[in-house]
Amino acid sequence: MNLHEILKRRERVIDAVRAFFKREGFTEVETPMLVPSPGLEPHLDPFEIRVAAARPLRYLPTSPEYAMKKLLAAGSGSIFQVCKAFRDEPPTENHLPEFTMLEWYRIGADYVRVMDDCERMCAFAAEAVCGTTKVNWQGSLLDLSPPYERIALRQAFRQHGSIEVTFAESLEELRETAQRAGCTDIAADDDWDEVFFKMFLRHVEPRIGGRRPTILYDYPARMAALARIKPDEPALCERFELYAAGLELANAFTELTDPAEHHGRFAADNAERRRLGKPELSLDPALLATIDRGLPECAGVALGLDRLIMLLTDTPDIRQVAARAD
Repeated sequence: MNLHEILKRRERVIDAVRAFFKREGFTEVETPMLVPSPGLEPHLDPFEIRVAAARPLRYLPTSPEYAMKKLLAAGSGSIFQVCKAFRDEPPTENHLPEFTMLEWYRIGADYVRVMDDCERMCAFAAEAVCGTTKVNWQGSLLDLSPPYERIALRQAFRQHGSIEVTFAESLEELRETAQRAGCTDIAADDDWDEVFFKMFLRHVEPRIGGRRPTILYDYPARMAALARIKPDEPALCERFELYAAGLELANAFTELTDPAEHHGRFAADNAERRRLGKPELSLDPALLATIDRGLPECAGVALGLDRLIMLLTDTPDIRQVAARAD
C-alpha cells in the first residue's frame, strides 16, 4: 500500500470512529494542548514547554484525561476526542513520541460496558474501511468481529504460564514466583512492577490477541492509576487493556470518583517519581477543584488510533501510518 492509499485509509478510519461515537450519542470535544499538568503516572515522561519566562511551566499532555474530566464534572455528558498525545520515549515500530489518541468517557458506565464499546467500535471501523471485520495482518487473518476473548489477568497467567498469582504478593514473593516461572532476567533492584512486567512479557503478552483481539481485565490494584478498586477484591482494580495481533490498543478504567482517594493517588505518584529519580509534576488547581466537587460515575478508554490504523492497513511500522513524510 503506497502513501496515498495509507493516508486515504487513515482518513476513513478517523471518519468511521467519529461516525460511531456520534451514532452512540457522544459529543466530540477538543481540549488544550498546552496544560499545567500533563498526567502524573510515574512511568510516563512529558515534554515541558516554556511559553514565556514570566508564565508557569506548561506541558504537552501525555493524554487528554485531566482536561476531559474537567468537562465531565461540568456536565458535558458522554464525550470523545481524537487528538495528539505526547510521551518522551524513544520511537519504535509501535510508538512515536507524538501520536494520535482516541479517548472517550461514557457516563453511567463501568469498565464492562466500555469493553463493549471497544469491540463494536473496532468492528465498525473495520467494516467501514475494509468492507469486512476479517482483516489481513502480516500474512495472517485477524477477526475483529465481537465478541473478543475476555480473560482476567490472573487467569491469563494461569492459562498461559501455569503461574498462580493473587497480586497481593510482596515484592519478595512475586520475585520468587517469577524465578520459578523461568524469568532469569530479574535484577536485584527490580521493583514490584518491573518483576510483574517481566513475567507478563514472557508468559502472557506473546500468547494473546493473535487471531481475535483479547481483553485482559482486573489488573493489580497497585497499577490502578485512576481506576476504581474492585469493591469485593481490594487487590484488584477495574481496569482492562485491549490487545490485537501483538499490539496493545487500549487501556480503560471504571473511573475513580472519590476525592480523597484521588488526592492520595496523586501524592503516591509523585512519591514514586521521586523514588525513580524523576522530577515531581505539578497539579492543576482547577483539576483538584473539579475532583473535590465530584466526578460523575463513568468509564473511560484511551486507544492508540495509529495502532488501529496499522491493523486496518496491514502496516507493521507506526511511522508509515502517522501522516508524516520524514
